[in-house]
Amino acid sequence: MSVNINNTYWKPTPVAGVSSVVSSSVVTIAQTPNINTKFIIVNVATADVVVTFGGDTPAAGNGHRWVFGKDYLLSLGAAQSAKFIQASTSSLIYTSEWTL
Repeated sequence: MSVNINNTYWKPTPVAGVSSVVSSSVVTIAQTPNINTKFIIVNVATADVVVTFGGDTPAAGNGHRWVFGKDYLLSLGAAQSAKFIQASTSSLIYTSEWTL
């Protein structure tokens, strides 16, 4: 029996992480990604945020509520279309780029 196993390990791209303050105005992930970036990890660092992906404007009743202290994995395309707004108070999100 022959078995071919390929283990794929994620590795960070050579781009510094970026932090963004999320308040009552819409915020996007505005960094220009490295050419090898496949995923972006978003850490919600200080308070909950609301995020949308389809072009809608996020609001308290429209979008996904992401809780602080959690990390969220997004494909590059999803990260580039994401829009963030505070859930109740100003928040800080931190993004880092990863590849395979």
